[in-house]
Amino acid sequence: LDLSNTRIAKLASLPKSLMILNLKDCQDVPAEEFEKLDAFSHIKKLDLSNTRIAKLASLPKSLKVLDLRNCHFIDQELEQLKVFKHLHQIYLPKTFEGNPIVQSLQLNKNIIFI
Repeated sequence: LDLSNTRIAKLASLPKSLMILNLKDCQDVPAEEFEKLDAFSHIKKLDLSNTRIAKLASLPKSLKVLDLRNCHFIDQELEQLKVFKHLHQIYLPKTFEGNPIVQSLQLNKNIIFI
């Protein structure tokens, strides 16, 4: 489901069976709304680039691809990425490239800095 550049503010009304969700540039979604994403247990690909996400622990553990480009509020949350066993590809801001936590993740995940 592509909701990029929309004015969506509430995520609870979305179908929980989604496998792909694009929220790129959805600046109207408050940070606490992203904490409800764990209810979407089937999502494989999630684009949160250019959003206000601040906490990663509540993201669905089923993720295979996660886009966090231009998400600069997650620097204290990078450690949480280690619990995502199915996550194969992560897009992160270039500013995180030298981060030691990110470097330890690179051993078993494809991390792309943009």
